[in-house]
Parts: sequence; C-alpha cells; structure tokens
Amino acid sequence: MPSVTIHLAIAKRYIEKGGAVTDSTMFYNGSVMPDLSLDKKSTHYGLRGENENNLVLRMQQKVDLRMFLSENTLDNDLNLGRFLHLYADQEYYNQMPNEYLLNTSLADFLNDAAFTLSFHDEHIRRKYKIDFNETTMSKEIDEEFARWRKPDPSSKLLLTKAEMDDYIERMSSVNILELAKAVE
Repeated sequence: MPSVTIHLAIAKRYIEKGGAVTDSTMFYNGSVMPDLSLDKKSTHYGLRGENENNLVLRMQQKVDLRMFLSENTLDNDLNLGRFLHLYADQEYYNQMPNEYLLNTSLADFLNDAAFTLSFHDEHIRRKYKIDFNETTMSKEIDEEFARWRKPDPSSKLLLTKAEMDDYIERMSSVNILELAKAVE
C-alpha cells in the first residue's frame, strides 16, 4: 500500500531511466489511479474480505496482475502506469516479513502502514521532486490524502528511508512489457 507520493516517485524515476512512455501525464495518471477509487478491490483486481485473519494471505491476494492483463492491454501510457502501480503494490506487500504479518492484527498493520507512509512522505516529495500537478488528478489526490488514516503514535515503522528509496529504485527499473509477458 504505497502512497500516491511513492507511486508518483516510481513513475517519475521510470521515465527518467528511459522507460518507454510517450505521454508522461497519462502515465502519471495511471500510476496513481488505482488508489484514487473508493473501490480498491476492483482497481487492484484482487480479493477483498477474504482471509481477514491471515494477513499473509490477505497481502498475497490484494493484487492480481493476470486479471488486470486479461481485461486490459498495455498499448497506452495510462494502462502502463496502472500496471506499474499494481506491480509496485504487489512487491510492497511481498516484502513485508511473514513473521510480522502473522503476529499483527489488521488494525495494527494499517496503523503501521499509515505511520510509515506519513513518515516518508515529505522526504519522498523533496528527493524525487514530486509535483501532483504533473497529473490531471490533483483534486482526487487531495481527496485521497484527506481519507488517510491518522497514524497512532505507538505505530511501528515498516521501512526505513533507505529501504523506501531502494524500493522506489527497484520498482522504477522494471521492464513493464517483459514483466507482463512473464505474468501471462
């Protein structure tokens, strides 16, 4: 559950690294669009409501890249951004240690995730020069931030700044079309 800021940082770095994008605004829109919906189950092509008590399974089932590809083509920058967003979410969930997920309630995980995202948000905005106006969705982004859970002061930091930066660099280095072929 990376934040909109993190998804924009990944998209921006992807373009900077020479990712094949012709319309950066549409790519940026796609990179944040799945999180701007209230119905995240449909925008992430995953299961929701199942495995409520097993966070490991819940995290593994939040994103279904095959389902996305069965319903969409990667012949436009909007869908390329959406696919990169979903892949980044999947990898974010997969890097959470199973021991932590097995011993944490959903409520605590959501608090820890909110704390981690809010902790890193300003750092990421500055380091990657994030400008929400690079999308045509700045109003929707503001609404998403307003919905954010306020972190509990006793929350745990899930990733350090170095780990977050490494994650952004890894996600922005993927070859989207090769990844899609491997998924299919």
